[in-house]
Amino acid sequence: MERVDTVLEIEDGIAVITINRPAVLNAARDETLFEIEDILKELEDREDVLVVILTGAGEKSFCAGHDISTFGEMSEYEIRKAETVRHQVTSYIQEYGKPVIAAVNGYAFGLGCELACSCDFRLASQNARFSLPEVSLGIIPGNGGTQRLPRLIGKGPAMYYTVTKQHLFADRAYQLGLVEEVLPVSELLDRARSIAKKIAECSPSAVRIVRNAINRGLDTDLNTGLSIETESFISAYRNEDRREGVAAFLEKRKAVFGDK
Repeated sequence: MERVDTVLEIEDGIAVITINRPAVLNAARDETLFEIEDILKELEDREDVLVVILTGAGEKSFCAGHDISTFGEMSEYEIRKAETVRHQVTSYIQEYGKPVIAAVNGYAFGLGCELACSCDFRLASQNARFSLPEVSLGIIPGNGGTQRLPRLIGKGPAMYYTVTKQHLFADRAYQLGLVEEVLPVSELLDRARSIAKKIAECSPSAVRIVRNAINRGLDTDLNTGLSIETESFISAYRNEDRREGVAAFLEKRKAVFGDK
């Protein structure tokens, strides 16, 4: 698949996917989503890629939403089909086999906010703004925003920012737990790479298992979640990476993990 809307860079086990439509503030088309999904599928089986960072080109916008100019009249069947496909992409990011970090460099509106919410966690530049403004267009968020944002920041704040179309600025996003760090825009990507390197030093299998346990546990009650944790612990304990990690700790050396 020829890439028109995205750029991929790989270095030191870290892949950076950049939404590259700066002329429209990185507003995404459906084709943009398909390119992101295609890249992730390409990277999934690559042993030299351990962590993925998703960001936008330039210093002003991560993704300013769905490109409104691509909207047109659709039948109910066409809307349902389009929604299903878009949900598949954002869910694929959330359930991806490797950690995905959102480096939010500016506007994250509509689809941009929803893409960021699909990632494992988010870092934001000081000029970052999150918004789900769809109600001002007579529609609602349709790429997971009504479901993921409340799970991340709680019902009240999510309802407030969704029905008022207010911008959620970086500092407030940090207070609500939507982002883990707020940084100068010039330092954002370097910090994301630094965190990605720390993740890459850990056991890939253990990272994958713990991410799955957290994601599955959030959708259930505590007792069921604890059962998920027990089974996940057993799965990790059986892996060769556990033996290597313990041996390296006792021998005071750096572990060499093999994702086994």
